[in-house]
Amino acid sequence: MSKRGRINLYLHKIPHKSIRYVRDLWNTLVNMRWRWLMFTVTLVNVSAYFLFAELFLFDAWISGDFDGEPDHKKCINGVHNFTSFFMLGIETITTTGYGYFHPTENCHLVWIVLTCSTVVTIFIDGAFISVVYVKISRPTYKITFSLFSKRAVVSTKQVLQMYIS
Repeated sequence: MSKRGRINLYLHKIPHKSIRYVRDLWNTLVNMRWRWLMFTVTLVNVSAYFLFAELFLFDAWISGDFDGEPDHKKCINGVHNFTSFFMLGIETITTTGYGYFHPTENCHLVWIVLTCSTVVTIFIDGAFISVVYVKISRPTYKITFSLFSKRAVVSTKQVLQMYIS
């Protein structure tokens, strides 16, 4: 055990160790350090932005927004490259409201993408809010793991000194 109260236990040669973390994702997220949890939240959100930017791009491509026909009613207004689709994905997921980039009623696939985006957003927010709540409300250590005595301390250094002298 370290001076800060952390248990120095390193697990080596455990078969399928990374699969066990994925199987028990809840405990993995709750026991994760704060910096790695924030990194995971950021990574999941940015991945969702990219996913829905790709879906909006695919929808615009399917509906013929890039054909250049003058009479064509666009499915998504204001978009012209991947950056604008990425901004549309951010605006949709964070529900900040639509500005220059916005979907229109001219195609039906965009409404399916918007609905899926809403469901994914609710899932991501709910999962990570639950993890943060549990992480804040639980005690930082468990007393049952280690017992301290006022009279004896055992360590490998003292045992080695006994054999040397």
